[in-house]
Amino acid sequence: ARAVAVLLHCGGDIHPAVEGEIAELVLLQQNGGLSRGNQFKIRRLRAQLWRDVEAEGILENEARNIAIVDAATQAHQCGRQVLIMVKRIDHGRRLRDLFEFIGYQVPFAHGTSKGRDAIYSGLQSGEHRIVIGSGIYDDSVDVPNIEVLINAAGGKSLIATKQKLGRGLRNPGDKSLLVIDFMDTGHKILKKHSRARKRAYKQEGVSVREAESLSKEELAA
Repeated sequence: ARAVAVLLHCGGDIHPAVEGEIAELVLLQQNGGLSRGNQFKIRRLRAQLWRDVEAEGILENEARNIAIVDAATQAHQCGRQVLIMVKRIDHGRRLRDLFEFIGYQVPFAHGTSKGRDAIYSGLQSGEHRIVIGSGIYDDSVDVPNIEVLINAAGGKSLIATKQKLGRGLRNPGDKSLLVIDFMDTGHKILKKHSRARKRAYKQEGVSVREAESLSKEELAA
């Protein structure tokens, strides 16, 4: 399979929002009325320890999480099958809840989830068009038929990035894979990690571009 990676620009953390506000903002973005740069008050992360940077810049960054949900729903509306890969279970649950706010029932498969194999079978059969998965690149779970892979986990590991990418390239043929990742700019550590992932994609021969949004051509390819 051929692959194209789009790294969406994403700023720092935003001030916490209540659930109702998040739901309204997601709906606005789906309708083309939300500009992340204008609607969110972006601030630089002040955290220094990695666990705090990860929490504020990745896990609890609602601007970023909304961008993930928005990208997945756009791809779904174009008829494409989507796998969202996360590292932390709490991040997967947060994204799952965010999907629920806008009326999407998206299953989350992780090491301790009941029916994990059934969820992946549903992805293979087409029963599930969007699935959130945690840790599946580290084991033998077979996840074919991926058309859009969203790397929501961040991180800097070249090996882990390539393993995630490999999940979407297992099927032979001419079907293209769209990889969606993020250029996180809210902290110097996040910037460094984003650049490392970008290098990993290029090393695998993936065409990479940075962008503010996804194009209709990419989503429909």
